[in-house]
Amino acid sequence: MSKEHFYVCIFMKDGVPTGHATSEANNFEIIETELSDEEVPTVSGFGEQFHLFQKAILSYMELLPVVASLLPTVSRGVQNSIGGEFLESHGTEILSAEDRKIFELPIGHRHEWAALNEQLAASSLVGKQVPKMLLIGIVSTFEHFQSRLFSEILKCKPQKYLLDDRTVTLADVTKYGSIDELKKNILERDVENIMRESFVNQIEKIESLLEIKNPIPPSYKDWNDLVEIFERRNLFAHADGRVNEIYLGRLKKERITSTAKSGDELVVKPAYLNRALMLICEFGTMSYQVAWRRCCPNEVAAADEALGELGYNLIERGHLSAAERILRFAKSLRGRDTSEQTLSDTINLANCYRLQKKKSECEAELALQNWKVLGPEFQICVASINGDITEVVRLMKVLYASKADFPIDNYERWAAFYGTRDHDDFKKAFKRMFGRDYIPAPSLKSAVTYIAKAKKQAAKEEQQASDSTRH
Repeated sequence: MSKEHFYVCIFMKDGVPTGHATSEANNFEIIETELSDEEVPTVSGFGEQFHLFQKAILSYMELLPVVASLLPTVSRGVQNSIGGEFLESHGTEILSAEDRKIFELPIGHRHEWAALNEQLAASSLVGKQVPKMLLIGIVSTFEHFQSRLFSEILKCKPQKYLLDDRTVTLADVTKYGSIDELKKNILERDVENIMRESFVNQIEKIESLLEIKNPIPPSYKDWNDLVEIFERRNLFAHADGRVNEIYLGRLKKERITSTAKSGDELVVKPAYLNRALMLICEFGTMSYQVAWRRCCPNEVAAADEALGELGYNLIERGHLSAAERILRFAKSLRGRDTSEQTLSDTINLANCYRLQKKKSECEAELALQNWKVLGPEFQICVASINGDITEVVRLMKVLYASKADFPIDNYERWAAFYGTRDHDDFKKAFKRMFGRDYIPAPSLKSAVTYIAKAKKQAAKEEQQASDSTRH
């Protein structure tokens, strides 16, 4: 018999929440606290940094819809509409011609009209600048983790920076307490020098350090778009988005075509920002995974698991295009083996195709494995993806009767059951076996929507309070 309730404990210090924990037994005296900044078990520096990289990128992906919903982006048309409503409400139209309208208003509304115009102008400016700042932040986050990647590579290959022809003075040696401290300082300076180079030069450095024979740019089909993203970030950071000869020259050097002319102002539309984030997620993931595997071949299994986890997390959050690219990359690294990780990645990729309504790709992906010879925990996922509810219910009974290690949460949380969980036959079978109604876990996208609604409501209440104070 399953439990009807669970418990959440909010830990407080000086009246401020410091973290939370969940429990099915209300045993918070012994349960481990689930703090938001918990320590993550790591295998090596690569594992830890890759975990932090994907955590940062997923945070951007989750918060972009919230930011977009709160942006006071006011177009010229909306400004005119709001201004027109004010004039019609407080004034009298005394002239209406083809090229103009004139309103007469009581002098008491003059300051209110001026304040309204200032607010609309400020909203328009902020709405244009915030997307630029978001792009700067996304690229800066990538560069932060790029620097950490170089540090990990050089730690694994000290000969790349310790056996060159540089001169180390006696003052340098005596300045630090030990040789290890001196080596650390040399490594940090080398990384800093690399990060001062352009994005293109940094990738060439990765090729050199990892002894990659085939250049990366030709093999990455979105290379030109990626380079343009970094150059556009530079424009936003140093020229407020105004195209200059430096921007055009760097694009020309990389043989990237552009219709922009010197003096044009570049902007960041939602589609551009989303694509930039997806490409940075994908390319950063590829960089970390290739370096991790080349520097630590004994940690390939950990790298595989981390990569598959990222693909699944993207599906949970509704970023299906990014998930597809990550999972296809994951499978390309291993070929057609039958490891548990490959089977999981195959199911997740097929499900990703299904959720995007790519039926033929989904069928082709599932056809790569003979699922009949595998366990019911795999077969039930395949049946769910195929929409075979009868087979799903049959396998539920098999798993339940065999007392297999297949927790009840799997049915409520796993993305493979999206769609299946809406069928009455599935819900009835679930209740017969587990003694309670089926309660599907909400998608993480709905959690973001909840945050956005709460923020908008708070902003609305704050505005109402401000208006009441003014009047």
